[in-house]
Amino acid sequence: MASFYRKMSEVDKESKQVSYTVVCDENGNVKLDCPSIGKQFAAKEISAQTKVVVTIPVYFNDSQRTATKDAGRIARLEVLRIIDEPTAASLAYGFERKNNETILVFDLGGGTFDVSVLEVGVRVFEVLSTSEDTHLGGDDFDKCQIYSIL
Repeated sequence: MASFYRKMSEVDKESKQVSYTVVCDENGNVKLDCPSIGKQFAAKEISAQTKVVVTIPVYFNDSQRTATKDAGRIARLEVLRIIDEPTAASLAYGFERKNNETILVFDLGGGTFDVSVLEVGVRVFEVLSTSEDTHLGGDDFDKCQIYSIL
């Protein structure tokens, strides 16, 4: 619980590296600003949420999607929606966009690599194409570096 009560001076450097706005209240406590709804939230308020949207790899099949939703229910979470990771990334990118754009989402994880092309516009997020390599990721690059050093 101690991390819920961090002061702005403790997170000032990190706050410049995130896509959301971090502010401090009258007591110097950290809050996240949500101007679209006119509210600010403390970390404990965000951590207490039980209604969730869960992201999954784009290659998950129906069985894996259902298992993910079931896991959320078992954890006593209300899973409002399951969305593909590239769609989630496009939401973050295109949330306030006024024009339609075609974008490329490049997701290089520890063990997988996904590329998706999406159409992003006013309230439109459509996956046009996607491809993945479930055997290529950052771990593979790390191994190459290790082998080149040894």
